[in-house]
Amino acid sequence: MEAARALRLLLVVCGCLALPPLAEPVCPERCDCQHPQHLLCTNRGLRVVPKTSSLPSPHDVLTYSLGGNFITNITAFDFHRLGQLRRLDLQYNQIRSLHPKTFEKLSRLEELYLGNNLLQALAPGTLAPLRKLRILYANGNEISRLSRGSFEGLESLVKLRLDGNALGALPDAVFAPLGNLLYLHLESNRIRFLGKNAFAQLGKLRFLNLSANELQPSLRHAATFAPLRSLSSLILSANSLQHLGPRIFQHLPRLGLLSLRGNQLTHLAPEAFWGLEALRELRLEGNRLSQLPTALLEPLHSLEALDLSGNELSADFSGFQSHRPRTTVCALSEADLIEFPCDRFMDSAGGGAGGSLRREDRLLQRFAD
Repeated sequence: MEAARALRLLLVVCGCLALPPLAEPVCPERCDCQHPQHLLCTNRGLRVVPKTSSLPSPHDVLTYSLGGNFITNITAFDFHRLGQLRRLDLQYNQIRSLHPKTFEKLSRLEELYLGNNLLQALAPGTLAPLRKLRILYANGNEISRLSRGSFEGLESLVKLRLDGNALGALPDAVFAPLGNLLYLHLESNRIRFLGKNAFAQLGKLRFLNLSANELQPSLRHAATFAPLRSLSSLILSANSLQHLGPRIFQHLPRLGLLSLRGNQLTHLAPEAFWGLEALRELRLEGNRLSQLPTALLEPLHSLEALDLSGNELSADFSGFQSHRPRTTVCALSEADLIEFPCDRFMDSAGGGAGGSLRREDRLLQRFAD
């Protein structure tokens, strides 16, 4: 009996020893797969997208981080096994082109980061499969043109960054597929002209940054901004603008922040800000204004912050003051404005002209940055 028991025990031990070791997840070379939902390949010196064929459960991967490498091209098959992917980060590579079928299998993707690469265009249809995409970063590339099909299929997009490219113009209705867009960054491009239909179908847009472009010396067509009925922040700083047409912003009833700082404005039409009854912050610093129309701010019933510093104002503006709303923050340099009393205003030199903005606008600005 004892011999039989010993024999059975020996057979069990031998059987256990003969079993193959438990399979461990096979991670792509140079990557980190410690979390099954996050494939981390950031800053690994990669020149191509790693193969994911060795992953036992590629459909478990929700985030794929490939930033900070030397990847130059994206093929049609680099992501075709990652159908559940929600976030894809390709920033800070050397990507020059995207295969037309790169994103064909990524119908669930919500965030795509292509910033700081060498892309020269967003070919029509390439992004079309990404119908759930909410955030798209294409900033810091070499994109010089957009076509009407560049954003086809992106009906869910909320935030789009195209800043730091080489865009020279915006074709009519180029953003028309983006009916749910809230934040649009176009700063630091070479945009010279805004057509009257450039922002067609962007009725939900809340934040638009066009600073540091090369806009024409004058903004004259109110129709350009007419579709933007929900816009709350408009930044037109550093564009070398010299003139604003009358009632240029009349179709922006919800605008709360308007920045025209760092332009070359020499005068303003009396009705330049007509229609901006919700405006709370107006930034005009760093221009060449020497005088202001008497009733310039009369339509601005909600104005809380005004910055006119860095201009050439030196006349008596008592008439201008009599029409001025109860502004609570004032930035008026003594060197620029000699006889304009500002005793009812708080000096914003220490805190900037945006100190009185409401909490929801600070949150909006934080998300837009």
